[in-house]
Amino acid sequence: MELRLQQRLNPGDRRAWFRLSSFLMSGLLLIGSGCSSPPAVTSASTVSAAPQAAAAPASPSSHVSGPAGAAQSEAAVPELKFVAGPALTPVSELRSWLGSHRDTLIRIPMAIEMSGFDVGPAWIATTAADPAADAIHVTLDQGALGVGLVERLGALCQAPTRCVVWLQGYWKPTLSGGPDFAALELPGPKREPFSVRDVVGLVAAEDAARVQVAAVP
Repeated sequence: MELRLQQRLNPGDRRAWFRLSSFLMSGLLLIGSGCSSPPAVTSASTVSAAPQAAAAPASPSSHVSGPAGAAQSEAAVPELKFVAGPALTPVSELRSWLGSHRDTLIRIPMAIEMSGFDVGPAWIATTAADPAADAIHVTLDQGALGVGLVERLGALCQAPTRCVVWLQGYWKPTLSGGPDFAALELPGPKREPFSVRDVVGLVAAEDAARVQVAAVP
């Protein structure tokens, strides 16, 4: 039909018809392309991220209390018991006994001179009187104490210069290879080493003038 129509038209009309036909075909192509759906394009921005793993449950507290009986076990430790040992006199017998029991835990009364920020001379005694001629003089080894004697005695003794207390410890240096104070040529009387482990308390007037010895369980 279109061919017959073109044969009836003159050359000028044919050119106009050709342009019209081309325009109409272009419009039809555009309409057809608009109806068809364009291929889906996956955009990185439109892709939802993969769901993350669920958060791990909170871990239990790192603090783990010890066994229920731990605190009780410390309280259950039996207190050391001390029994009466040798008398403080005669001094010769006491000196001999101490020399043969250096590894025995004892409590012994001592008079201690206080000298400022340190302790001065000490000797075995139950009173604050000056030492007797045959008194056993002692060098106090504080190596095993966490809190020194100055602090301990300062909180315990009323007299500023001399204090008489029960000391707990061993009749030897704190270290097995420690200096032998008895062999040192020090001015004054000969001194024996005593490893102090505790300050028990003040010596009372009614206390027996004896060494106290730790009882063997």
